[in-house]
This record gives sequence, C-alpha cells and structure tokens, in this order.
Amino acid sequence: MSTHAPNARLTLAGRYLSRKTIDTTVSSFDAETIDVAIPDEFDALRFAWVEFDLPNGRTIRPLVEVTPVRGVGVVTGRIRHLFPEDRKAIERLVDFG
Repeated sequence: MSTHAPNARLTLAGRYLSRKTIDTTVSSFDAETIDVAIPDEFDALRFAWVEFDLPNGRTIRPLVEVTPVRGVGVVTGRIRHLFPEDRKAIERLVDFG
C-alpha cells in the first residue's frame, strides 16, 4: 500500500440494498487493493464504488470488492475495475511517492 486519502465517498448498491452514498475514509491504497472504512450496517456488502481524491488532486473511482468483517471497521478490498487513466495516476504515486 502506498498512500492514503482521508476523505472518500462510498457508493453502495446491491440486490437488497438501494443505492446509497456515504462518507468514508481510505487509509491506504495501491493499484490492486484498498483499505476502506465500512460501517457495520453494510456487513453484507460485496461491491462498492469508492470515489476519492489523490494527493495530486485527481479524483478516481475504482470498483472495489470487499469482504467486510463485523466490528472491524476498516477492511481491505480488491480493486476489480480501475479506469486506465486512474491506474496510471495511482502507479505514478507509487513510483514517485
């Protein structure tokens, strides 16, 4: 993991969950994984869009697959989709961070 983004937005949607956006925190990320805070009420969450700003000001929005653990709060999610320009921006941070 390379860096963090203190402010993020988590967009949730699922079979039994209407679309909802909540404020959250990304504690660290790279081009493959992300550590994100997930409230316990979303313990059945599987996929979410996590939108956050990189330190250089660029906003990215990866689709993240998560396996929440009740009571833990911060989980590591696997990035399942990352737009090519977003991936390049993250890799530049890792290379020069």
